Amino acid sequence: MNFKLLKIILTLAVGIIFYFQFKKLSINQLNDYKIHHFFSLVLLLVLTFPNYFLEYKKWEYILQSLKISTDKSTKIQSFFAGIITGMLTPNMQGNFIGRIYYFQRRFRISIVLLTLTANLGQFIATIVLGVFGLVLSSKIVASNLLFFPLLIVLTSLLFYFNYEKIQFFSKQFKWYKRIAMVLQTNARFRLHILLLSLLRHLVFALQLLLAFHAFGEPMTWHLFWLIWLFYLWTTLSPSLFLGNYLSENPLLYWFLQD
Repeated sequence: MNFKLLKIILTLAVGIIFYFQFKKLSINQLNDYKIHHFFSLVLLLVLTFPNYFLEYKKWEYILQSLKISTDKSTKIQSFFAGIITGMLTPNMQGNFIGRIYYFQRRFRISIVLLTLTANLGQFIATIVLGVFGLVLSSKIVASNLLFFPLLIVLTSLLFYFNYEKIQFFSKQFKWYKRIAMVLQTNARFRLHILLLSLLRHLVFALQLLLAFHAFGEPMTWHLFWLIWLFYLWTTLSPSLFLGNYLSENPLLYWFLQD
């Protein structure tokens, strides 16, 4: 009963947020936007499905890595519950909250740890492609400054694949030892998650490119690279409300802004 009440409260909270944001829109604002390429808008909508499907595959892989057997309905319900709780927390980091209540207590800590690792994988994908966007959209390629972006990428990847080995944190936090144990028994987990995260990043970056094209902007590689860079700055900047969720869902980016 308590869990059902929690789902109702979370659903109402998201509904209220959308209602008050929708109230900020006026008919005049809507008239300012003219669709130049309707097909791009349709394709943008269609790509919403692979966007969330890739995120769902990461969730499915988490359960598979932990050898948790459950039915398809529970997987899907827990996934969307995570989406809702993630929307109510900075940078979608609270997506594990909605997920864990569908599973037995003995699995919950491991689910939280692997979900946070998967979130880190998406963050690293944003850094990697954002840095490449910076390189490709500027003149860094032809200068001696290329060393610094590559150093950022290598440092990020090294941290992602080895962060559980940092001795300082393992001495300070008990759960840190637990995550090291979980990751040791799932050696390929982070690589698999990173590949899915890179692919998902390309999908929602293409969605934003299509959004620009739908409203009249020409589709160019330079704009695509700038979108990678935009996501990097959006992710790194302080975010108190829906920051990462908006950056990864172009349909809501315009709708929820002032």
